[in-house]
Amino acid sequence: MSQLNRDPERRQDKRPQLSDLRECVTGDTVVALADGRHVPISDLVGSEPDVLAAGENGELIRARSDLIWPVGVRPVYRVRLRSGREVRATTLHRFLGPNGWVRVKDLHVGERLGVARTLPEPHRPERWSDLRVALLGQVLGHGETPSAIRSPQADREIVDLALGRQFAGVGVADRWLKSLGMHDVASTTRRIPDAAFRLGNDQVALLLRHLWAATGSIYVPAGDAGPAVFLATESPALARGVAALLGRFGILARLRTIHDTGVRPVHTVHVVGEHDQRRFLATVGAFGELAEPALRLTALLEEASPDQPTLDDALTVHEAEPIGGAGPRSVPGGATATLVEERVVVATGTDLAWDVVEAIDPLGDEEVFDLTVPGPASWLAGGVVSHNSGAIEQDSDIVVFIHRDDQEESQRGVAELIVAKHRNGPTGQVKLTFLPNLTQFRNYASGQ
Repeated sequence: MSQLNRDPERRQDKRPQLSDLRECVTGDTVVALADGRHVPISDLVGSEPDVLAAGENGELIRARSDLIWPVGVRPVYRVRLRSGREVRATTLHRFLGPNGWVRVKDLHVGERLGVARTLPEPHRPERWSDLRVALLGQVLGHGETPSAIRSPQADREIVDLALGRQFAGVGVADRWLKSLGMHDVASTTRRIPDAAFRLGNDQVALLLRHLWAATGSIYVPAGDAGPAVFLATESPALARGVAALLGRFGILARLRTIHDTGVRPVHTVHVVGEHDQRRFLATVGAFGELAEPALRLTALLEEASPDQPTLDDALTVHEAEPIGGAGPRSVPGGATATLVEERVVVATGTDLAWDVVEAIDPLGDEEVFDLTVPGPASWLAGGVVSHNSGAIEQDSDIVVFIHRDDQEESQRGVAELIVAKHRNGPTGQVKLTFLPNLTQFRNYASGQ
C-alpha cells in the first residue's frame, strides 16, 4: 500500500491511472543503446530498443526494453554530479547508490551514485574509410565546412587528402556531412552524428584523435603544475558526445562549463589523473601539433608510479589550468579557467564507477517519459545507472486505487475502488461507501 503522488490533482479528470505509478525522466535524458548510439528518450517513443543495462556483477549488458512512451507533465529535479554529468527526474525515480537503489527525494549532497565508466563496443560495428573518419573529426573540431577550415598544415593535409580521395570535390563532402545530420557544422548545437557512435573502437579513437587536434589540448607545463588533457567547444552536445565516446576506453571524463568568457559559454571535457591520461595516450593518441606534447606527457607518466583508481582515492588537479593547446591554444572567447576538483570516481565493478552528488535542484513541471527494462531492471540515463521507471506497476500482480471526488455534493459519501491491473482476472470499478466520521470504507449502500 502506498500514498499516490499528487499529480492526479493537477488534471481535470482526477481519477488515478496506472501511469501515476511511473517515476520518469525528462525528454532530453540520453539513453545508451546497445548499438553504441546515445539517443534522447523523447526520440525513442514508440520503440522497444536494445539498451545497455547494469548486470548483477557491475557489468554492462545488452537488454531489450519495453515500449517507451510519454507519461505526462510532472515536477522534476536536476541531480548534478561532480563529474559534470546530470540527470533530471521525478522525485521517486531511483538511481544506484552504494547501498542499493535510492530515490531522488532521499538523495543528499555528498552521496554517491553509480555511473558507467567503460562502455562496450557495438557487437557489429559499422566501418567507414579512415579518411572519412578523420575528416569528420576535423570538421567537428573546427566547426566549419571542409572548404572553410583554417588549420595547421598537418590538419589541412588530412582535409585535402580526404576531399581528393573520398569525394569529388567539396560539394560532395558537404552533402555527405549533411547525410549524417550535420546541416550546420558552424553552430553551437553541433554534435557527434548518431552513425559515428556505431563505429568500432579503433575508428572512434581515430575520430577523437582528429577532433582533439582541431580543438583539444595536451599540455605539459613546466614547474609543479600537473599536465592537462582536455578539449574545449562552444557546443554542450558535442562535449557530452566526446565524454560518451571516451567511455569506450574506460575513461570517465569531467565536464565543465565556463561562463566568464566574454562571449558564449565554453564547454570543456577533461581527462583527469595519471590513470586516465595513460589510457588516453595509449588508445586515442595524438595527431598534428599535439604529437610532440603527447610524447613528452607519455615520458612524464612513465616516470611516475602507476596510478590505479581505488576506493576513496583523491587526486587534486592543479590550479589555473590554461584552456589552450600544445602551447597555449585559444578557444572561443579566448577563455582561460581554473579547475580545482577531487578524483571522485572509484571502481565498483567491471564497468561501473561511483560519482558524487554535488547539487539537487527543483526545476518545476516538465514532460517526462518512461522506460522499463524487464530482467536487469536498469538502464543508463545520461550515463547514470537508473532503475526501471515503471517497476511498481510492472512487478505488481494487481493494482487497486481508492478514489473519492469531493467536488460534487452528491458524491461526498461515495468512493471508487478501481482495479486498474489484474494479471489473472478482470479490471473495473466497484462503488464503496465512505464514512468520514470513522474514516472507513464499506460496501456500497445507496443512501447510507
